[in-house]
Amino acid sequence: MPKLPKSWRPEPTKEEVFRDTWAATNKIIRKAMIDRDVRHDKDLAEQIGLSKDLFSKRMTMKVPWSYQDLCLVVSALNIPGEDAMRMLGVRR
Repeated sequence: MPKLPKSWRPEPTKEEVFRDTWAATNKIIRKAMIDRDVRHDKDLAEQIGLSKDLFSKRMTMKVPWSYQDLCLVVSALNIPGEDAMRMLGVRR
């Protein structure tokens, strides 16, 4: 097997990218909820027009976020542009 430079890293798989994006999304939403003093998931779910069950499933990665719902979360919590880009999986 040929020697590879230490800086070489294999390309991440689609699953790894999805998992990393989901984890970042979850952290950004939780932090924004704390910053905006939204104490419960059900409060945010009501603000964006989702049921608490569906919101909970999306936060635990059982159901993926739709683009429209992510946009509603971003606008409801006034999430900054840089964090919104990370939530949508945009890489710089």
